[in-house]
Amino acid sequence: MRRRGFILVLALGCSTFAVAEPVSTNAPGGGAPLPKNFPARMREKMEKLPPAERQKMLEHWQQFHNLPPEQRKQAHLNFQKFRNLTPEQREQLKQRFQKWQKMSPEEKTKVQENFRHWKQLSPQEREEMRKQHAQRPPASGDAPPSGPLSPAVKAVPAAAQSR
Repeated sequence: MRRRGFILVLALGCSTFAVAEPVSTNAPGGGAPLPKNFPARMREKMEKLPPAERQKMLEHWQQFHNLPPEQRKQAHLNFQKFRNLTPEQREQLKQRFQKWQKMSPEEKTKVQENFRHWKQLSPQEREEMRKQHAQRPPASGDAPPSGPLSPAVKAVPAAAQSR
């Protein structure tokens, strides 16, 4: 996935959108003009992209601007957080996102449930879970996954379940 597309998807919080119809990019070769509020610096970049990438970028831009203001604000905050990550953290996040995209709906549901449980844990309970998880050998010989996207966080202390 190209960097711009990944960042936009990340910023939008992994939401899915439907684009009703293709949009013109005002690329050489014709087409309707870009929206009036399309940033000039993006216009210049768009002109240098192949037509398929131009189309995709414009669709992403329109998806973002069609979001309700609160979701746009959250997407912007997510983008700022992403920009502040180290290159290693960005790469790790990209790999987790790619892993997420490959998951079945059932796997995604399980990960989301695990994440909700994780958020309910106290800092002490989270630390205990991290210690327990670190002591387990990797299931497939890979490095153990970490963080809320990890389906490995299955056991939830009884104290957290009663909340």
